[in-house]
Amino acid sequence: MPGKVIEALQSWEEAEVQARSRSRWRIIPASIWWTIWKERNARCFESIENSIEQIKLNCILILCFGEIRSGLMILYLLLMC
Repeated sequence: MPGKVIEALQSWEEAEVQARSRSRWRIIPASIWWTIWKERNARCFESIENSIEQIKLNCILILCFGEIRSGLMILYLLLMC
């Protein structure tokens, strides 16, 4: 189990994934982190707390429908630097 974010990203990149699925595979960590970040902000600044089921659903929705595709790509690129 990776101990740091950079180690997690490196192990994610090393996974054997077919070339046609690689772009989707790469966006998964960013969608998870983006969902957690948005939940953190909602809890800290808006006093809104979603259930774990809702958090999971939000992550899947972002991943499937690209609600904030450009924001996720920026986050991903920043994390890869």
